[in-house]
Amino acid sequence: MLVRLLATELTALIHHVELNTAGWRDRAADEMILSVLYLAPTPLSRDDIKAAIVDRYGLSLTPDAAERRVESLVGRGRLVRLPANRLTLAAEFGDTLARRVAEGAEIEQAARQAYETMLRNHGVWEDATTAWSSFNHHFLFPLVCQLGARTYELLAGERVALPSLPAYEEFVKKSDPEVQPKLRAVLVDFFSSSDRSTRSHILRHLSAYFLLQACHLSQESVQALASVSAADLKLTVFLDTNFLFSILGLHDNPSNEAAQALYSLVAQVSPRVRAAFKVLPDTIDETRRTLAGYERRLADLQLRPNMATAVQAMKDDFSGITNKFFEAAASAKGRLTAREYFEPYADSLVPLLRSKGVELHNADTSAYGTRQDVVDDILDLDEFEKRAHPDRPKTYEAIRHDVILWHFTNDRRPSRVDSPLDAGYWVATVDFRFIGFDRHKRRSAGVPVCVHPTILIHMLQFWIGRTPAVETAILESLLPMLPRQFDVESERVTISILKALSRFEDVEDLSSDSISSILVNKALRQRINSETPPDQVLEAVRDAVIHQAMEAERQRDDAIRKLAAAGEAHRVAAERIDELERERADAVRTQGERLSSEALRRRELEQRLSSLEDQLRERDERRATTIVRAGFGAGQLALLAAVTLLATATAELVAEALGLREPFAALGLASLGLLAWALLSDLIGTRLIQVNSWLFFKAFRRVARGLYWVFGTIVVGVLTTYVAEQVLR
Repeated sequence: MLVRLLATELTALIHHVELNTAGWRDRAADEMILSVLYLAPTPLSRDDIKAAIVDRYGLSLTPDAAERRVESLVGRGRLVRLPANRLTLAAEFGDTLARRVAEGAEIEQAARQAYETMLRNHGVWEDATTAWSSFNHHFLFPLVCQLGARTYELLAGERVALPSLPAYEEFVKKSDPEVQPKLRAVLVDFFSSSDRSTRSHILRHLSAYFLLQACHLSQESVQALASVSAADLKLTVFLDTNFLFSILGLHDNPSNEAAQALYSLVAQVSPRVRAAFKVLPDTIDETRRTLAGYERRLADLQLRPNMATAVQAMKDDFSGITNKFFEAAASAKGRLTAREYFEPYADSLVPLLRSKGVELHNADTSAYGTRQDVVDDILDLDEFEKRAHPDRPKTYEAIRHDVILWHFTNDRRPSRVDSPLDAGYWVATVDFRFIGFDRHKRRSAGVPVCVHPTILIHMLQFWIGRTPAVETAILESLLPMLPRQFDVESERVTISILKALSRFEDVEDLSSDSISSILVNKALRQRINSETPPDQVLEAVRDAVIHQAMEAERQRDDAIRKLAAAGEAHRVAAERIDELERERADAVRTQGERLSSEALRRRELEQRLSSLEDQLRERDERRATTIVRAGFGAGQLALLAAVTLLATATAELVAEALGLREPFAALGLASLGLLAWALLSDLIGTRLIQVNSWLFFKAFRRVARGLYWVFGTIVVGVLTTYVAEQVLR
């Protein structure tokens, strides 16, 4: 019963419903009704609403439940009734839902940009138009859907059909083998990102799917959860070996975060949730056996700094415990042996666990080793491991430990367990094979005995809600869903090579790159395996080192030859550059000379043009001056003639009128006319530039000054004579 994939709009509208508050199921139904009406292009009837919820969410509301929730929404002003029994959203509440959807779209866009940036940073060049869609639909949505289904298994006690492959394997297998490690690194970065939008995008989908899975619970289960979640939750959790390694930080494993997240979360919410973490003596023994096995495997291995640097770049080729040893050896001031590293953990395992809040449950489990149902399970699981995992089956001791731990925990539970609330006892494990054995034992029903920390964290939401601590724990618990596979046989071969290298006195002279090349040398790895005697391994490694040295020498010679060739090419290039520089200088000089010549010619032409313009301007000015002067002279002559004629014509009349003799009258009038003519000619000529600068005019003015006196004297004499005669009369 996997819930179908949800559109981003639907996730944005329902993700905020919290499961630890009273009436969460009614609120979930309300949000589903509102969401289908928001996304519908036209108003819907009650039957249309029910059909849309089935189509979009895979949930079916009973007629009574649908009627009750619709009436509640109408009463609260969220819905509006229309004719023909149709319903639509109230306008103001439709705006609220639109803002939710817009916020969800902004968050998704920011998360998409972060994901595409991570792809580019890790060299995974995917089509930007399909990478994000592929991530959501082929990984994130199936992952949260599977987590929701497993949580439903735990809460309802019903087995759910799950895909044969986990979401991670289904997703990465679509990529080329060389791209898969890079893609896993992208996913790890994305799920461990502190970016708010990235975290919100993941949490919104997790919350929405978890809510839908919870809505599939029967009414009895919901009522039981509601009644019991009001009280404190008490759990006794037995820890598996791998869980202990995670708590102690003894292996480099994505499940470390999940184990630490569950442990830290319970510590933060106590006493609301009371969980006792315990470990059986069998688990302590199994842990010590595992550590002893790694100590034997890594014995006689003394990592030099260059070797430690080389193996740090090959983490995916080693188990988590081996990687942790390598990290410690690399950071140690001196040489760190496997015994020095593992012995303190093995000798002080119980006190170390107690310091982490894990108590020893000192129970005698020896009887389980002879109980027939337990023996049968051990034999069946051993056979299954060899058949299903021929390359790396679990050891008999590990299988015996898992089966006894399962039966011991199951026996602590009541004979009838209808819900996780009745179970009381659990096994927390990060071993997916152990979880698979538990599913096999439960067949088609029953509350799980073995649970991953991620599922327990989801279950705790019913008691503590969706707090920042819960959200952080959920995100950290997702990293184990990104498993890192390694080849046990390959690891053993690599360790054998490292042991042989550590025996060479001059190994420190090798660079870390040379050691890395030796470790991945295919010819060397084909010559040895985990069963090859140490002396043969040493011989094969010596040959590889010699070959590596010869290869390094050849590469050095090639580099020298390339350098020499590069030097010669550089010399030739330098000479060519000098030649080109000379050619450029000559070209520049020639061009400069040509430009200088052209500039000189242009200046000469400009001067000639300027001279011609000046000549033309002078000619025009002379022509204009000549015209003005000619006009002035002609005008003055005409005026002089007019004055003379006027004086002659009026002399007789003036003489008769004034009683003067005619000669005196004519002389007076002529003198007066000439005086006026001279003054007027002087005034007009002075105003005209061409006339004022005329030598003739200047001479005229000098003569005119004398004429003024002459003509003036004559005029005055005539007037004096006239006055005298009048007096005598």
